[in-house]
Amino acid sequence: MAVVIDDRYELQGTTPLGKGRFGEVWEANDQHFDKHVALKLFYPSALPADVRRALAYQEAKFLETLRAPNILPVLNADTDEARDIPYIAMELALEGSAEDQLRATPRGLVPSLACGWIRGVLVGLRGCHDARVLHGDIKPANVFLERRDSALLGDLGLARQMDATGRASPAGDLLVQPPETFTHRYADSRSDTYGVGVTLYRLLTGMWPFVDPDPARMVTLITGGRPTRVRDLAPHVPHGLALLVERAIASDPASRFPDAQSMHTAVVAQATFRRTWQPTPHVGHERCWEEVGGRAPHMVCVIRASHGENVEVVHGAAGRVRPLTRSNLGVADRRVHLRRVFDDLGC
Repeated sequence: MAVVIDDRYELQGTTPLGKGRFGEVWEANDQHFDKHVALKLFYPSALPADVRRALAYQEAKFLETLRAPNILPVLNADTDEARDIPYIAMELALEGSAEDQLRATPRGLVPSLACGWIRGVLVGLRGCHDARVLHGDIKPANVFLERRDSALLGDLGLARQMDATGRASPAGDLLVQPPETFTHRYADSRSDTYGVGVTLYRLLTGMWPFVDPDPARMVTLITGGRPTRVRDLAPHVPHGLALLVERAIASDPASRFPDAQSMHTAVVAQATFRRTWQPTPHVGHERCWEEVGGRAPHMVCVIRASHGENVEVVHGAAGRVRPLTRSNLGVADRRVHLRRVFDDLGC
């Protein structure tokens, strides 16, 4: 039997689109308008009912206040009194989230696509900061895609109003929290641009800068601030773009982009690519990249060998092996050589 929230929103499917700290997001049919929406449900939990309602209405208020380009629009906010479930109805992102897209390409996305999404996120974030609101939880799961090439910033459930100094209390997923939220217990606009940097790092590499199942060790990694370099994981990323990401996630807030606009300008400046490379898994190969487009596209593959790894560079449909091919490389040499390969071919 279908579940209908507040005699209006009929939940679709058997599983939610996503889960968060305070509830779940479902696709639902708004029976008043026969329109599919994203319905965020704040389920009964350890939090008192009045707190859950306050959280729901605060998020809805932020979304309504921030009706600006590239912010996921809110449609309605209320409470299903019979079930004691506050909810927010929002526009449905037809292509899901950026995190959803990474499930299909776990080694990362084409850099041009990732940069396009990040430009949209930064436009939305600029709207937040202009209204003196910190998002506080920017990550691929909160980047919503209305089309394949168009991204919106959403989920303001942990957003905070800035104080007179431009700061707010820290919040958000441990994976995207910057060092100052642990060392000084505050967040500001540079904390949000750090979250954008972490998001771009993940979109390009398929990895998080810091990961540890133990929260205390995770905080130590974050405050230590030594992530694996972008091009060690994704050598097809242009050097300038990799440096941009590393600046965005610098440990010292003063070394980062000061605001969304300055980071947006920098991303736009890096958005010209000589060649486009798609990380593409192949059976029996450790890593592969295929050139997208081009009359005679290249393929770069890493193949495990008896005494290390081989890097094979093949050109065109005829499969001509390029002089850049190398055999029996150790991990460090393989990383250096792959960067050289992509610098030579163009990226």
